Amino acid sequence: MTIQGRSADMTAVALFWVLAVVMFHQVLFGGAVLSPVSPNAFEPWASENPDWSGTVNPLMGDHLVLSYPWRTYNAEGLREGQLRFWNPYIFSGYPHLAALQSNALYPPVVLFDLIDPVAGIGWTMALHFGLAGTLMFWFLRRLGLETMAAAVGGVAFELSGFFMVRMSAPSYVFTGIWTPLLLLGCLELIRGEGPWRGRYWQGRYWQGTWKVAAATALGLLGGHPQILVLMLGMAGVWSLLLAAAEDWRQGGRRLAVAAVAVFLGLGLAGVQLLPFVELLGETGRGDAPLGAYHRLGMPFVVLAQAVVPDLFGHSVDRSYWLPALDGVLQGSQEPRFWGWNYCGQNLYAGVVPWLLAVVAVVWSRRPAARWFGAIGAVGLLLALGIPGVLHFFYYFVPSFRQARSDRILFLVFCVVAILAALGWEAIRSRRRLSIDRLGLTVLSLPLLGVLWQVVRGWQEGGLGKLWRIFTERLAANSSLPQRQLWEALAVGAVLIGVAVLARRRPAAALFATAVVLALIAVQTLRFGWYFNPVQSSPYAGESQLVEQVRDELGTDGRLARWRTSGLMANVSQTYGLYDANGGSNAALGSYLRLVAEVDSRAFAKEKYFRAFMAPIADLRPLLDYLGVGAVLSATPIEELPRLETASPSPLHLYRNPEASPRFFLVDCVETYDNPTAARRRFHSGDLDLRRTALIAAQEAAQVTAPCPGPDVGPAGEVRVVSYGAHDIELEVEARRDSLLVSSEVDYPGWQVEVDGQRVTKLLVNTAFRGAPLPAGSHRVRFLYVPRSFHFGAALSLVSACGLAWIGWLARRRESG
Repeated sequence: MTIQGRSADMTAVALFWVLAVVMFHQVLFGGAVLSPVSPNAFEPWASENPDWSGTVNPLMGDHLVLSYPWRTYNAEGLREGQLRFWNPYIFSGYPHLAALQSNALYPPVVLFDLIDPVAGIGWTMALHFGLAGTLMFWFLRRLGLETMAAAVGGVAFELSGFFMVRMSAPSYVFTGIWTPLLLLGCLELIRGEGPWRGRYWQGRYWQGTWKVAAATALGLLGGHPQILVLMLGMAGVWSLLLAAAEDWRQGGRRLAVAAVAVFLGLGLAGVQLLPFVELLGETGRGDAPLGAYHRLGMPFVVLAQAVVPDLFGHSVDRSYWLPALDGVLQGSQEPRFWGWNYCGQNLYAGVVPWLLAVVAVVWSRRPAARWFGAIGAVGLLLALGIPGVLHFFYYFVPSFRQARSDRILFLVFCVVAILAALGWEAIRSRRRLSIDRLGLTVLSLPLLGVLWQVVRGWQEGGLGKLWRIFTERLAANSSLPQRQLWEALAVGAVLIGVAVLARRRPAAALFATAVVLALIAVQTLRFGWYFNPVQSSPYAGESQLVEQVRDELGTDGRLARWRTSGLMANVSQTYGLYDANGGSNAALGSYLRLVAEVDSRAFAKEKYFRAFMAPIADLRPLLDYLGVGAVLSATPIEELPRLETASPSPLHLYRNPEASPRFFLVDCVETYDNPTAARRRFHSGDLDLRRTALIAAQEAAQVTAPCPGPDVGPAGEVRVVSYGAHDIELEVEARRDSLLVSSEVDYPGWQVEVDGQRVTKLLVNTAFRGAPLPAGSHRVRFLYVPRSFHFGAALSLVSACGLAWIGWLARRRESG
């Protein structure tokens, strides 16, 4: 009945890589770019390229706004032999390396960035899809499953819907694929030696230690801290369950070794971990209220998308047919169509993995089926927003309050893949169907979700309206995906048929397994291709409007947008434009709070700063100080002179004649004790920001500013000698004692040298860098030296030495 052996395992591994090649064949061989969105679909390129007819998925905008600019910025630095610590192009300055999702130090990304940062996005994704299947297969085989069952789990994990819809934000994939390696390491640590007994590199503790450490380090460098926390949480529960089956002393000792391995892994990635921790202390991203997580709970009917993904419409063709239902179930009349697609709240894994997962829970005799089934059930309950489960995660799970709750679905997909393998093994085992009490408990947990949705809907008085809208749509013959419904039923029927074959002779079992693998692959590949349309190369062309903006700004000014997302933030940096706006995983708190004081709607989720929204008159002090020389808008701005453009784009371009230079001298200061009051003073319009700077009271003693009055001429002149990401040189002619101020955002690690001597750096106007200067001619240098990176590099070296020492001890024990 079993088909085992090295050749069978190698064939299964080859299958995973073949599927990765098939998934990304257009990128690998067709010269296409993996990009579900294209700038050609947005202004100003849309109007300047009216013949463009590509397909886009607007929900995948993170690729265009984040992934693509990060990749190109990393590649530019690498080709110059420079590691980019700082990005001066967005947010008036941002710590690039500290943002984990930039993947600046993730080994596979670094390799492909050197080759081609645009096409490399697809190449790295193909590599990680192949790795995902291989690592899951490796874990399942070590768990004791036969080759055919492990292959089912590997394919289900590799082509899971979670990975399929996260290609635009690849850090989800780069981190998540290392989960099987982490589980495998915990398994081998807790159970003791691995299968290759006698070899020092696979000795007791060492075999599992290096796998846990490697999975942790690569998961962190992969760029998504919340996914890493979920991985470690699931691995921790898995390890506790394994240890419970051992002698308590021995189990406790091995759990301690597993914890050491995790800390070694974090230390290996210390070179980026410590800068990230530093960023957390400076970010403006706060905790989301508990009520927001209740509102984000998935409507129970959305679970149907686990087998029929576009039941309520598709984001590519915008065919949503029940947008009003979201308002009913969420207690709001405001439609939120993304709640009815499989982007953030995706559950699609194909029909077969879900059915096999149910079979595993109710049929498999392995304890792992119950354990992982319980983990998956908790994940579903959390995604549904069930009280109790949600409260526990909100108050006790690190980083949960700063992220979206639906990311717990990553664990659900991991569990479904593992259970699919266990389910196929159970079908082939010829055991009788036996539902034990624990299995019934696990299955009954999601029923609490149904009850909660009913209670919530009853309280909001929306059930009647929900039923009325649904029946009206059905009566109107709306575009229900009937083909997908029939397909789901047909796939289920085929699975029942091949399940009978799987319980017979090896040849029939092999054929049945091949059919199951084909069903999973065909459904999920088709799903992934449609959700992730590729674009032709080159990625984006030049633009008449972009050229005019570049000419208008020169080398010193910044760009800003007013009530428009045209020439999207971050994309502008790929054209050499410095931007007051920007997007990242977290904005710096000092900059965010200064902007939000006058424009509370400017930032979204404390990370996206697409455009200014407040009246221009209120924004003028800030725009002038930031050196915003050009403003893009989709609507007229009466307060600024408009520039005629040759571009047919509906965007208007305006000049700001009062824009300040990026560096200048002031000879008067005001002190403050309350930063909030200082920010209000900054925006008041009563303060001449070209002559006066706001300084914290405790730093005022370091500044000598005579404040001679408005009739006296300027304090001096500043000339930019060189401007780099990490090194800025200025020539300053100060007519009297003064303060050098800038519109460059301050951050730990920036230093100031005056005439070759280190001087005190000051925080000016609550968010920016400055330095006191005596009268005379000076050579000033702003230098970015991130201590967090250097301390992190030392931590990485120490951790690598510690891991090597453990390996040496293992070798010594085996050879002795």
